Amino acid sequence: MRALMIHAMSVVWYLWLCCHLIYRHDVTDTMSVLKTLVILCWYVEHTDNSDRCLDSDACTVDSCDPVQGCIAPAKFCFDLNLCTNDLCDSGSGCHYEAIDRSDNNICTTDSCESSTGVWTYTDISGDCFDNNFCTDDFCDPVLSCN
Repeated sequence: MRALMIHAMSVVWYLWLCCHLIYRHDVTDTMSVLKTLVILCWYVEHTDNSDRCLDSDACTVDSCDPVQGCIAPAKFCFDLNLCTNDLCDSGSGCHYEAIDRSDNNICTTDSCESSTGVWTYTDISGDCFDNNFCTDDFCDPVLSCN
């Protein structure tokens, strides 16, 4: 708590100094104002602000902007796999659910190319051959191999 108070007092002091230089000197000392702003920004950047802006939402990237204060833009959840739905849960963060584009045909193998999102359905009827040339082997979409 003491460190946070010291941090807040330092920021207030630098802001006061900026305002003092601007209003008391009619902005004639522009370099001093700029130097003070740079020092203020450096101080805010290099002081541990990690806990100050946490919003407990796993779907945001929490940070402190020297001008805007706490900001929390949405987290970018993308796993580079076009065969998944990329989702974010505020409690657990990013997760990726497989897209189901099954043709519901047991005589095909369904697969998706992750880099393009293109689905293919490969006929596996040839797998029904039972090595007996006296039988008629085929794949029935409901009953499977016969």
